Amino acid sequence: MASYAEPLPFHPRRDDVSIEGTEGVFLQYLKMYNPHARDVLDLGCGRGILTTAGLKEGLNMVAADIRRGIYQADKSRFFQADARKLPFKRGSFDGVIEFLFLEDLRVLQKVPDETIKTVTAEVHRVLRHGGIFVSRPTHMSEIYTGIGFETMYYGADWGIYRKQ
Repeated sequence: MASYAEPLPFHPRRDDVSIEGTEGVFLQYLKMYNPHARDVLDLGCGRGILTTAGLKEGLNMVAADIRRGIYQADKSRFFQADARKLPFKRGSFDGVIEFLFLEDLRVLQKVPDETIKTVTAEVHRVLRHGGIFVSRPTHMSEIYTGIGFETMYYGADWGIYRKQ
């Protein structure tokens, strides 16, 4: 298992996946399951498309990715961070959104489930009680619920989980 000093692997396919038009789905689910959400983390933010969309909706968005150079949105909102040890206090966010970040780690990069659990535990840590985690890969529901999330919605493409 890699130490925190070693960056998580990166596969270039992540940047080829278009999420244009998808950002509305994330925001819709976030508002549906936590209508009072204000502070939201875009985990594995890539270029910052979800961050930008959330800002336009009046959310206080924060973006985190291990790669600095790819981020193209509001630079003051970006944190270069390893998802296994996020630089945020416990209970900092009402919502965390991620699009294919965890799936890339697990499926493309063959990162062990223990690492996915570590990242998911960090998501749980930075969420406030009742906070919502909106995740694109739904095939990891068993990991999320094992960390302490309640499944609110589980579909073919999206999963919504509430911190218990």
